[in-house]
Amino acid sequence: MMVNSDDAQSNQSRQTAAVAAKLGLSAVVVGRDDAHAQTQGNLLLTRLFGAEVDLPAPDEQARAVAAKMAALTEAGHRPFHTSSDARIFRSVAYVDGALELLAQCEEQGVAPAAIYLCSGAHTHVGLVVAFKALGIDMRVVGISPSPRDDQQAAEGHLALARECAEILELDLSLKAEDFESYTAFVGPDYGVVTPESCEALHLLAQQEGLLLDPSYTSKAMAGLLAHVRAGWWHPEQSLIFLHTGGTPALFAYAKDLGY
Repeated sequence: MMVNSDDAQSNQSRQTAAVAAKLGLSAVVVGRDDAHAQTQGNLLLTRLFGAEVDLPAPDEQARAVAAKMAALTEAGHRPFHTSSDARIFRSVAYVDGALELLAQCEEQGVAPAAIYLCSGAHTHVGLVVAFKALGIDMRVVGISPSPRDDQQAAEGHLALARECAEILELDLSLKAEDFESYTAFVGPDYGVVTPESCEALHLLAQQEGLLLDPSYTSKAMAGLLAHVRAGWWHPEQSLIFLHTGGTPALFAYAKDLGY
C-alpha cells in the first residue's frame, strides 16, 4: 500500500499512483482541497491510475493523513508514505542521475559553467554529493519553489547530503556553502504563478517548444533568466537547465496563465 500527501496537483502523488499501478499495489492519496483541486492535470491522472483520493481542507490535511495511516495499519496493511518514508533515497537517486548527466555532457562535448534546477532539496543534494565524490568543481544553482531562508535551506541540504554520503559510504568534506539556492523567485507562496514565472513559461513554450510547469521549473527558469540578464553569465558560457517535469499541472492553471 502506497500513500502520498501533498497539494491537489502534486507530481509526486501522480507518480505514486502510477508506480503502485505498475507494481500491482494499492495507492491512497490524501491531498488537499486547494485552489487547483479540479479533476484536471495531475489530479485527473492520479484518479485514472486508480488511486483512492481524499481532499480534506488544507488545515485538516495533516490530521487526515495520520488518521488514514493509522486506519490502514489497523486493517492489516503496511502503508509506505512516499512523502516521507525513506526520503533520503531521492537524493541517492540523483547521485545516479548526475552520473548520467556527466556522461551526456562528455558525449556531446558540453562543458557547463553551471547547472540550474528547482531546489526543493533532494535533486540539489544528490547532484552536489555526486560532483563532490568525483572531485568535479561544478556550480549547482538552485531556485527554491517555496518561501524559506536561504541559509537555513543550505544547512538542511547539508544534513541531507551527509546522510546521503553515509548511505553510499562516501567520505566527503561537505559544508553549507556547497548548496547555493535562492528564494527570490518564489513570489507570494508555493504554487502561485508570478509575472516572472509566467514570462519564463511562455518564452520557453513559444521560442523552444518546451513546457515548464507552474510551481517548479517556471520559477527555476525565471531565476536563470534573471541571472543572465544581470550579467552573471556570458554568451560563450554553457548552462544546463535541469527540467524536473510537472507538465500535467499546467492544465489546472489556465486562468493563472491568462487563458
